[in-house]
Amino acid sequence: MIQLLTISIWLLFIAVIPIIPYPFYLLLRLIVSISCFYAYFKTRHIYYRYSWTRPALLYIGILFNPLVPVHLIRIIWIPVDIICGILLIKVRKEIVIFKDLIDTK
Repeated sequence: MIQLLTISIWLLFIAVIPIIPYPFYLLLRLIVSISCFYAYFKTRHIYYRYSWTRPALLYIGILFNPLVPVHLIRIIWIPVDIICGILLIKVRKEIVIFKDLIDTK
């Protein structure tokens, strides 16, 4: 799960580069949504230090879902990608702190 979130973080920051072809964004949507939903359901029994951690995973997963895509212009997606990448970094740190609890359940 940690590796999947790390890949999602890297893909979100790579998505800011303006010369990337469209199929990359389809892959980005798929990987980010899967990793967020997986982390959301895998960590349902953990009490986090911050109350926004699990809802952030859910909202990012919904925003990047490939089945019902959210269509925004490129200028809006750039800050959204950066903000979501930063949020996922913080969520990943929280999950690493409580990793022992996740692996035992």
